[in-house]
Amino acid sequence: MLSDQDNQYLEARLSETLSVRSPEARLFDNFAPLLREKLKAKLPNALEQIGDPITFVTVSPPTNSNVYDKRLSLSANYKKVPQSIYLYYVTFGDDGLPVIEHHFHDHNADINEQNITSIISKVITDSNTGAGPAPTGGDFFGIEWSRVSYLAFVVDSDHWRMWKYFNEQENREEIGLNFNFTQASTANHSFYDAVNLSVPITNKKGVAVTRDAIAFINHLKADSMGRELGAGKPQDQLPEKQFFAFDLYMVVGKDPTKVPSSMFIIDPGGENMGPPTGAP
Repeated sequence: MLSDQDNQYLEARLSETLSVRSPEARLFDNFAPLLREKLKAKLPNALEQIGDPITFVTVSPPTNSNVYDKRLSLSANYKKVPQSIYLYYVTFGDDGLPVIEHHFHDHNADINEQNITSIISKVITDSNTGAGPAPTGGDFFGIEWSRVSYLAFVVDSDHWRMWKYFNEQENREEIGLNFNFTQASTANHSFYDAVNLSVPITNKKGVAVTRDAIAFINHLKADSMGRELGAGKPQDQLPEKQFFAFDLYMVVGKDPTKVPSSMFIIDPGGENMGPPTGAP
């Protein structure tokens, strides 16, 4: 029998694995063997005892962590509309390695699904053409979020793109973004209201292109009741912090209708800091 610890691990990582292979799920076939080997290394006898259920894995995260779930104005404690964006712009260098630029934009007015595409487009284009601020940082280390804000990821490449799949249960297309609980990510009560975007930009070569993006709201909440991070805490316990680790799935290939030849994961992460600062 599996130990309680092993059962908890399996539940956290595999509870959302589908039992029926959909066409979209076949996109994961290429790295399923690697996943098996990693699981065998962690739980040597697990696959024999549970019958090796892993023919593929989905990026649907465990309960309460799907960034596409709606919270803004639908829940009493999720009513603040962001006025700023933490933007992460991913390109690829001549050596083929990803290059991540950080941009922070304070819009000083409400940001919503109607204007967020144009805002992201302007921030990236102005930075690439020298008409706007330079990046504020790079890579995915030491990131802190202290504003109720949007987080946005844009991948600018002719070859690599964020992996999309159709979530049949929710009847919507989603980008593969998961919370990585093996890296001690906090359970999600903050990141919701995600939207998929097609963002026109001028890239670093001066070429006008349109790139996929995902944007979602960081509501800076501490728990399932929607308590604002930092609220009710004594001064000597502030700032209240929560660490989050994401897995963002990437595939190679220009044609999104074809099975990708390769896939990899970049793992942005950072800390929420409360109570929130700035507008709203």
